[in-house]
Amino acid sequence: MTNAMTQEWTQTLDEKYGAAGTLGRQGEEKLYNFLLNDRGPSGEVIWDVKYYPEDKEKQLYGIDIEVRKMFPHTWGRHYSADVKTGESYINQAGDIFIPLDPKGFLFTRKKPVDRIWNINPTTWWSAYYDKEDMAVYLESLIRSGKINPNDQYFVVKKAASDYFYQESKVRIVRMLLK
Repeated sequence: MTNAMTQEWTQTLDEKYGAAGTLGRQGEEKLYNFLLNDRGPSGEVIWDVKYYPEDKEKQLYGIDIEVRKMFPHTWGRHYSADVKTGESYINQAGDIFIPLDPKGFLFTRKKPVDRIWNINPTTWWSAYYDKEDMAVYLESLIRSGKINPNDQYFVVKKAASDYFYQESKVRIVRMLLK
């Protein structure tokens, strides 16, 4: 998110970024509530989720939530996630747009977040991927000349039944937050 209204710490995204912040907060809340209430076929808890909307230390590191999958396959630990809400991250068709800005969130190693979780605020399509794996993958594509570093985005198109994308070590998982 860019164009902060203030450089000072604020308690909410709304105060910091105005309308864009409100959209970001709504995406975070939608994801948190979905994960909190998502259940397996016999009522099993699928996700253990922690939400940090007002935690200054977590927010400064780009950590909006931490998730650990509990069912049907358990992740060994919680993974932190930076939630990105907007059409510029995932469109209504479910296509994912990953910014190639070398100074942007993906390539900034000072923010030690594990995952990036993109959310479309109209359709509630979401997608998450490992931040470091994606950065390494895109850097290799740039070095090999397969993508142009001057492009604004790396785009992953959604096929009709594509809930999972894998290329090299990079995996993208799509979910509908309904």
